[in-house]
Amino acid sequence: VLLQVHIRWAQPSRFCSWFGGFGLLRPFHTHVRTFVRAAIESGVHYVDVAEAPGFVRQVQAFDEEARQADVALMSGMSVVPGLTALLAQSLHFDRADSIRTFVAPGTRGSRGLATVRSLLGGVGQPLRMLRNSREMIARGWSEPEWIVFPPPIGWRLQYLAIETADRDVLSREFDAQGI
Repeated sequence: VLLQVHIRWAQPSRFCSWFGGFGLLRPFHTHVRTFVRAAIESGVHYVDVAEAPGFVRQVQAFDEEARQADVALMSGMSVVPGLTALLAQSLHFDRADSIRTFVAPGTRGSRGLATVRSLLGGVGQPLRMLRNSREMIARGWSEPEWIVFPPPIGWRLQYLAIETADRDVLSREFDAQGI
């Protein structure tokens, strides 16, 4: 079901109260602060599927304000880092020294233009990494490493390709020293 909603930007809180919760997609991603603040003021929980670290950090900046209003803010609930966090949590540990994730686009179907642009957009770009509790900068498509995935996938050559919100979400949730 596709629902198109035309919003008068002067009334984001009305949008919150109509739908009881919401997430942001383009072009709304440029108004994250407006919508998150409206959700908190309206007492509405907020969930998004963001993967961009800067976007997730903007939402996380409202954490204390949301807690005081008893509003849940869940940003970054896409495959990376949302599914990663869910899988790590299912292992039932309170703290991890290091969490490493490897995500690869499927090999059996065609890759869409957005996937290709996203992956190639990371070439040579600075990536903020957390290693041994210290932030460092690596470059996109660097540090090749052979990884063994369970059958039927097998060996894959992986690179540090693009920056995702894993670093922020997983380090906060699991106190990991390396992401």
